[in-house]
Amino acid sequence: MNIIFRTRTTGRLTQPLQPFRKILHGYDSPTCASFLQTNILLSAILLTSIFSTSCENPSSKQIYSTEGMALGTFYEVMYSGNEADSSFPEIISHLLEEYEQTYSIFDSSSYLSALNRNETDSLSPDMEKIICKALQISEWSDGLFDITAEPLIRLWGFEKEPSDIRPETIDSVKQWVGYRKIRIENHRLVKEDPRIQLNLNAIVKGFIVDQVAAHVREQHPDFLVNIGGEIVCEGCKPNGKPWSIGIRTPDTDPLKNEICHRFSLKQGEAIATSGDYHRYQTDSAGNRFCHIINPISGQAEKTNLFSVTVIAPDCMTADALATAFMIMGEERSFVIAEKHPEISACFVQYKDNTLHTFHTPAFPIKK
Repeated sequence: MNIIFRTRTTGRLTQPLQPFRKILHGYDSPTCASFLQTNILLSAILLTSIFSTSCENPSSKQIYSTEGMALGTFYEVMYSGNEADSSFPEIISHLLEEYEQTYSIFDSSSYLSALNRNETDSLSPDMEKIICKALQISEWSDGLFDITAEPLIRLWGFEKEPSDIRPETIDSVKQWVGYRKIRIENHRLVKEDPRIQLNLNAIVKGFIVDQVAAHVREQHPDFLVNIGGEIVCEGCKPNGKPWSIGIRTPDTDPLKNEICHRFSLKQGEAIATSGDYHRYQTDSAGNRFCHIINPISGQAEKTNLFSVTVIAPDCMTADALATAFMIMGEERSFVIAEKHPEISACFVQYKDNTLHTFHTPAFPIKK
């Protein structure tokens, strides 16, 4: 995964804003995927749009930012203000550490790991919220998004070829996979089988972005939160125009940073991207397999989609749907978008040796 962020607005920063390139490792393996890739370029170059008229333009404001690594990826949180908040970097870092210690599938001492080991079945309000949303997306996707897919994800790992795993091995693991095999009763997690394990990686990063955004919003109404390409931004930059987001043109060369579309989010929207620009395999017949595991078949998914970008009212929903849409494909994904007008999506597809970009009607791409 390659995520590029840069800004052209000058100002005194809590940490300098610089172009960067980071490679995402392990943490982003989703519930129905073993790897998730994001290719969003965030740019503080602002679009001229109807939203710019609603923002003020106080020349004294500057952008202040803190950045670092968390959840296995790069994060950057920034706000536009009149003065630096000296406690801002430490607060953000502490929040992210706390969330990682709670929801990490790789940390044996995490709350999620305790649930998987059946050491507790009690659900915190946040964990219950995440699981409820995951089950909703599972229903929408007919089970192609499934937080119980952890046994399959462990079976496949990150580097195995589609032919590496025998069908009978997959079948033996699938008996512990299925979102209908878990439920919530009186704020407790009920499993049909104690061997069922959860993996929240395809939804929890979006949830954390929402939580960090809620915290920043209390003190700084003009802000942007970016964790590995999952984004919530509100308000304006110092020049009075909205934050601008771009979708990078897919290319096998990871050093190319061309942008195919730029746009701004409306108030109350969040964005997330799932894809496999550089993480895929091709079998002897030329079939292209992404690093996403179909929880129903138990197999690596054959796809011609390079990426899916989803806009939703919250980042948790966008995060989960982006992964689900990668498996569902564009036709079935369009059906969900039609049923839920608050959801829009953009698809980048490889077909007939050509890249094609298409989107639902509500996605904010200008012709």
